[in-house]
Amino acid sequence: MPPARRPVCGAGLHDLTDPDNVRTYRRSGGRTMRFCRPCALRRGRERRMRGRTPVPSPSRTGPRPARRSVLGILQALARGETAAEIADRLGMTCDAVEDCLDMQRRRYGARSLAAAVLAGLARGEIRPLGWEHPLPPRNNTTRNHTRSLLRLVRGERTACAAGPAHERMMDDLYAWHEPHAVSVLWAAGIITADDLPARLRAAA
Repeated sequence: MPPARRPVCGAGLHDLTDPDNVRTYRRSGGRTMRFCRPCALRRGRERRMRGRTPVPSPSRTGPRPARRSVLGILQALARGETAAEIADRLGMTCDAVEDCLDMQRRRYGARSLAAAVLAGLARGEIRPLGWEHPLPPRNNTTRNHTRSLLRLVRGERTACAAGPAHERMMDDLYAWHEPHAVSVLWAAGIITADDLPARLRAAA
């Protein structure tokens, strides 16, 4: 039985349950090993782990913000943060955060950030909400809102403008905005990978 994976790096500084902190490489025998990305960056060893070739990561496409990966920013959006809140927390401009989110949306071939969140969840590149987040009840109201969100994910409508109807929808789904609502419904098992549009599934 293989040993349990440690939850923190050898230096005790970084959480290895966060996929943004973990990278892998293949040894000459073909075995895949993990390493702590922040520690490797500090030692200047991410690209050349003593001559070993890193395994390509799906999140490593195009430029990245200095303090957080693009997938990490999409993860924060799925957890309910707004672009302004993410920018404030990471010390970035709001435009830079929106550029990162748009980059990830285009990488998935999605037409909206809600669709990008669903694609990231379906591929396992971002994680659903934790158990501590309240989930909406399964009722007719939730089903109607789910149908509306799936229309957004399929590109059949645009994102809702702020207003009383949008606020009521978000209140019913215990969400802050539509990408967050997709994550809430995923955690509740109401939206699944089967709801991902075929064109996004084909690009996976």
